[in-house]
Amino acid sequence: DLRLLPFSVTLSYIVPTILMALDYPSTVTTLTHQRLIALWQPFPLWTILVHYTLKTTLSTLSSSSNSTKNNTTSRLQSSPGTTYLKTAKHIYRFTLTICILSHLPILLLSLLPPTLIPSTYPSLHTMSQESPLSVYIPPFPSPSSKISSLAEGVHTFLIWDVYIGSFAFLLWGMLMYRNAVGEKVAWMGLLGKVGVWCVLGGPIGALTVLLWERDGLVMGEKVKKGE
Repeated sequence: DLRLLPFSVTLSYIVPTILMALDYPSTVTTLTHQRLIALWQPFPLWTILVHYTLKTTLSTLSSSSNSTKNNTTSRLQSSPGTTYLKTAKHIYRFTLTICILSHLPILLLSLLPPTLIPSTYPSLHTMSQESPLSVYIPPFPSPSSKISSLAEGVHTFLIWDVYIGSFAFLLWGMLMYRNAVGEKVAWMGLLGKVGVWCVLGGPIGALTVLLWERDGLVMGEKVKKGE
C-alpha cells in the first residue's frame, strides 16, 4: 500500500488538478473547464478507487512464488520497523517534493520585481505584482469586511479552509514529535524548524518533516529492542 500510494495520488489527485488548471478559453473551452473542476471535486473517492484498482491488478498479475512470499513474510516479521522506514521514506519524500514544488515557486515569484516578468505571460505577470503578504495572508472574516465579487469570496474562504485544516495537522504533528523526543525537546529549535519548513513547503511540508523524524525516532527504538 505504501509503495503504491504515490502512484494512486498522482493519478487521482495531481493529474485532475493539472487538468483543472488548464487555461481557458485558450487551451480548453469554458464548458470543459467547468467539467474538469467537477471531475476534480471527488478526488478522495478517485484515490480510493485508483488505489484499489492498482493493488488488485498488481496482485493478480504478480507471479511471485510461494517461497518468495514466505521469505518476504519472514523478513517483514523479523524487522517490521526497518521495513516500514525503508518504505515510508519514499512517501515522505514524495509529499515533501509536492509541497515544495507547489509552494516555493509562488513565494519566489511574489518576491521578484514585477518588471522581470514580461506581460506576454499574463498569469505569471499578475502573480509577480502581488506581495507575499497579499498572497499568503487572507482578509480576516469580520462583519465589516466586504468582498468585491463572488470569486474573491470563494478564494478567501478556500485559503482559510486550507490554513485551518493544515495548521491543525501541524499542531498534531508537533505533539507527536514532542512525544517521541520526550521531555528533552527543545521548543525554540522545534519552532524554528517548523518556521523554516513552512516557508519552504507550507504547513504540510513542515508536518511531513516532523512526522518523518518522529517515525525515525520511534521505529529506531523498536529496531534496537528487536520489536
